[in-house]
Amino acid sequence: MAVSDVLSVISSVFGQTEIVLFLMAVVAHQFFFSKVKLPKNPKGASKLSKNMSPIKGKPSSPRNGEMKARDEGESSKNASEDYGRQVAAIKSAASKGKLQDAVAAFKACPKKTTVHYNALLDACVTCGDVAMADRVMSDAVAAKTADTTTYNTLMKVHLHSGDLNKARRAISEMTAAGFKPNTVTFNELLDATVSKNADAVWNIVDEMISVGAKPNHITCSILLKSVQPHTNHGVLQKTLQMVEMLDEPMDEVLLSSVIEACIRSRRTDLLKTVLHRQSTNQRVRVQSCHAYGSLIRAYGVMGDTKNVWATWKELRTCQVELTSITLGCMVEAVVTNTGPDGGYKFIREISADAQIKPLINAIMYGSILKGYSHMKKFDSVWATAEQMRKDGMQLSLTTYNTLVDACARCNEMGRVSGLLMEMASKGIKLNIITYSAIIKGYCQENRVDQALEVLKEMRSNPSLHPDEHTYNTVINGCARQGLYEKGVAILEEMCRNGIKPSNFTLSVLVKLASRSRKVDKAFELCEDLSKKYSLQLNVHVYNNLIQACVQHKGLREGFKVAETMLKQRVAFDVRTHTLLIRACIDAGESQDIAGVIRAAVGLRGEHPCLAGAAPHLLQPKGLPTELVVEGLEGISKRCRNQALATQLLKDLQQTGYKFDAQSMMRIMSC
Repeated sequence: MAVSDVLSVISSVFGQTEIVLFLMAVVAHQFFFSKVKLPKNPKGASKLSKNMSPIKGKPSSPRNGEMKARDEGESSKNASEDYGRQVAAIKSAASKGKLQDAVAAFKACPKKTTVHYNALLDACVTCGDVAMADRVMSDAVAAKTADTTTYNTLMKVHLHSGDLNKARRAISEMTAAGFKPNTVTFNELLDATVSKNADAVWNIVDEMISVGAKPNHITCSILLKSVQPHTNHGVLQKTLQMVEMLDEPMDEVLLSSVIEACIRSRRTDLLKTVLHRQSTNQRVRVQSCHAYGSLIRAYGVMGDTKNVWATWKELRTCQVELTSITLGCMVEAVVTNTGPDGGYKFIREISADAQIKPLINAIMYGSILKGYSHMKKFDSVWATAEQMRKDGMQLSLTTYNTLVDACARCNEMGRVSGLLMEMASKGIKLNIITYSAIIKGYCQENRVDQALEVLKEMRSNPSLHPDEHTYNTVINGCARQGLYEKGVAILEEMCRNGIKPSNFTLSVLVKLASRSRKVDKAFELCEDLSKKYSLQLNVHVYNNLIQACVQHKGLREGFKVAETMLKQRVAFDVRTHTLLIRACIDAGESQDIAGVIRAAVGLRGEHPCLAGAAPHLLQPKGLPTELVVEGLEGISKRCRNQALATQLLKDLQQTGYKFDAQSMMRIMSC
């Protein structure tokens, strides 16, 4: 078809104007894209190249680059949000105890990262599934996603299950995999170990230091928790040395831990040093109520009433929010140092404060009740209990046990039935402490038959089982009245029930045999039970044997027991010397009196039965001056041997003993 024909067609369709515009567009396109060649290196090409799109051959503007970066950021953000939702799903299932749902959520994750594995391991900790944790750990190691947190979490699983060996193994595996255990790792292990095997904690500390993990405040606080009354004193000192070597100064949490450890271990010497520092510019700044409570308790133990009140005043001045625990520490400190009257007065005074009154509880009154009870001020005990009831205070089982014990101590057992009825009306059930206190009260009033009835009732309760203390109390009650057969029957029941007799049991049995005039039975019981239960007789058992012998068999038999005691390397105490000296005075044996005193203070001329014994067995703490004076008076007055008394007096003065004028007059006057 000719061009004119084409134009004719176009013209018929679009008209003349449209034809002209169309032709101009065709010519322009041909000129720019077919005829014109761009230079190979035009000026400004470097800028263009910077804006080239990753898509081959297509230029892009800076705007397109920004869009790409934004898209990539949004993609990363979306992935992060996805991970967050996935991990949240795992944790949510674990919090509900549904480990299988947590596993399903984990498996549904398209890409499993270290975070996912750690979340699933945490789920195993929450749900306590050790086997699943081991499988997850194996998968994490195989996938090369395990990190320090993964190994720490596995260790936590084993710690929660109580398997310390596997927890230690997890640390070894962590080290072998090239990861370094940190302080948190070892603190977790220490905290779990201290309650189960306190002796092993220092091996962990040594390992901790060997890998370069530095102990911190938490480490020291955990170690201080291991310090108990029976703990070797060196452990506390070693821990305190570690505290001094910390990079950071002591804080109030660690200060409280140090104070409590010193009090538990009865190391008042170390506690004194800690408290002294609080009076210097090295003092720890205290802000929490707990720390104030620890300081108040510490000053109370040291008998420092001035600082007890100063600390209390500071606490109140600084407007620290008070807790019942700290208030209880204050009450205890006041009672310890000023007696139950002072404690009662303090509680009544602070009761006037509307903010403090709700914090006062029965526990605080407990120390006051015990104080009155030990002083045998029963009227004060009863009046305090009545005030507690008047104030609407809820008396606890512990409070009732304290009241029952007060009745037992003060021979007021007639009040017990009312207390038991009150307990029953409140739904408070008797425990072993309640029963033991009632039994003790009846035994002290020589009402053994009633004590045995209570023991029978106690045995009928399937949730209660008499312990050694309960049986010893009943045996002691039988001893008070010389009821040998009944006492031995209780012993046999005790042994049948699998309760091992102790040295306290033996000392009570010796008393039982002596009061029943069966001294030979005392020796038989001690020999049989010590062999059967691998007991080494202690000073209290030997003292009772000495007393039994001098009362029923004579002085020489008492010295034989003393000789046996020394052969067994059991050290004398003041009561041992007192028993021997008084027995010698009663027998009128002046040379024996002098011999015992000389042996006790390390002078020559000691009693033949005590000669050759190691000094530490005979002189653990020396003799009280009052006992020495009693012995010298026995020699001069009872035995009429003034010369011997005068010579011994001179020798004693050379060793450092000092006697007042009144004592000298009594000794020298026949």
